[in-house]
Amino acid sequence: MQGFVVDLRQSIRGFAREPGFTTVAVVVLAIGVGSSTAMFSVVDAVLVRPLPFVAPERLLGVLSVDGAGQRVPMGAVEFFELAKHATTLEAIGALDPRSATFASGSAARQVRVANVSASMFATLCIAPALGRAFEPAEDLAGGQPVAIASDGFWRRELGADPAALGRTVWVDHKPVVVVGVLPIEAVLPWNERSELFFPLAITPEQAAMSSARSGLYGVARLRPGITAVAAKAEMQSIVHATSGYGVTVEPLQRALTGEAAPALQTLFAGVVFLLAIACANVALLLLVRGAARARDLAVRAALGGGHGRLALQQVAEGVLLALAGGALGLFPAACAVPGRFECQGHDLCCFQWRSGKRNSSGST
Repeated sequence: MQGFVVDLRQSIRGFAREPGFTTVAVVVLAIGVGSSTAMFSVVDAVLVRPLPFVAPERLLGVLSVDGAGQRVPMGAVEFFELAKHATTLEAIGALDPRSATFASGSAARQVRVANVSASMFATLCIAPALGRAFEPAEDLAGGQPVAIASDGFWRRELGADPAALGRTVWVDHKPVVVVGVLPIEAVLPWNERSELFFPLAITPEQAAMSSARSGLYGVARLRPGITAVAAKAEMQSIVHATSGYGVTVEPLQRALTGEAAPALQTLFAGVVFLLAIACANVALLLLVRGAARARDLAVRAALGGGHGRLALQQVAEGVLLALAGGALGLFPAACAVPGRFECQGHDLCCFQWRSGKRNSSGST
């Protein structure tokens, strides 16, 4: 061990005498390590890591399919019929993501919001940390305008005050009463960055038109022991009888990633290949450097350095370069993957799992 430490010191002195070689080798390794680490973080967050819901393997993404075979959001009638008649499902919820204008004092800003069915939070096994969830009657229009706030909105706009329940906020120039606050770790598919949630509030006109699209993205939870194939067959018959449309039903993670999955896999394979090229280039640089140092190595051997001792020194130099390149590669990787992964403009595949529970006072 002591000899290896001596070899490391000698390697450091040798690299210091050759700054050009050292800089090129370390930068090449840093590029390979940084790019592959960043890409693996994205692939892990989107394709590998389970969704942050209870029993995510039982969750399905549900959309309609029009006559041209294109996926389209569900209509209100289709959703209500599935909720009423689908026996293969434990629950089904729906949401309509959109944006709205939130006014605070004299300032106004655009916020992400979503209209969600009363069954949505139960489908995802999410219970409000404060207040209540929506009532089934609020799926239909005509009730008092109410909203459930995200934890971030509650902290930023309502001062993290547990007494904020019942407070009125202005959204799209209309007063809305806050009746609940979601837990800090709660996320919803298709719209992770929403700050406020409203009831579906389906109008009688929407409920009466079987062919109307209401912009609803469905999330269903299978009953234990039921397969996705059986659920799809049942839902297909219900939706076709209701509106004449088809239905696409697939595991929620696959529904969210969609066409992004093959592209991400291809990109990951590409950066792994880039890392292999970087390592091969550094290995070739070390071989060239070793050939240039043939006389130095011959002198060391003549002075009693055995083959094992000389090989150990080469290993020490490789380890030192690998550590330096890996450490430098952490910086571009950290910049490329800041704290959480968000698909800009595509909430379809954006998820985040944050631990932390709120106590009775509202602090974490």
